[in-house]
Amino acid sequence: MAVLLDNDVVLKLAQLDLLADGCKLLTRNYGQLYVLDTLVYQLNGKASLRRYGTEAIERVKLCIAQGDFLLFEELITDSRLINLQNSFDNLDEGEMRLVQGLLNHHDLLLSGDKRFLKAISETGFIEEASLNNRFVCLEQVICFLINELSLDHINDKASIAFQGEFRVDSALRTCLGRGRTHEHVVEGIYNQLKELPQILLSVEQHWQLSSP
Repeated sequence: MAVLLDNDVVLKLAQLDLLADGCKLLTRNYGQLYVLDTLVYQLNGKASLRRYGTEAIERVKLCIAQGDFLLFEELITDSRLINLQNSFDNLDEGEMRLVQGLLNHHDLLLSGDKRFLKAISETGFIEEASLNNRFVCLEQVICFLINELSLDHINDKASIAFQGEFRVDSALRTCLGRGRTHEHVVEGIYNQLKELPQILLSVEQHWQLSSP
């Protein structure tokens, strides 16, 4: 099996200092992890440094150097995807390349870009290409990590990140942090997930928050 990760989900996990653990656990469950080849260039840009901070950038670079990811270099070849990209807004080329990967041979796409997930679902392509339940959003990844590492651990990591000078995903701020109970996290994540079409999201049990 193989899993694709978009740049957003990689960088957001790195901000929370959960990327290394995430890579290890996802590899254990799914095998090879792939990230876009554009991530390497994004890490060296000033915009990413201002947005995510030096520590997060270095965490991603370390994972790449250790071989936790392979670089995904495939281009869009399916004419349907090319037509969609020309016809609809918010269909980022990088994300569409990853969708091409799903069509070709990969199993899941982990994305931190809700705008893209909503946009691709509105095209009708998910049903047409039989890609139902092949996407995992950031909040589902957080549920997986809570199940594996404990809520207290994730809350502590999130609190440290929230206190830093760099802006962390606003949706996660409503769900996580020291003192957040299991019930609060369940409610917060549910409110985020209900914004996304259920036809997209993987229904595997480990993406859902287990009972404490």
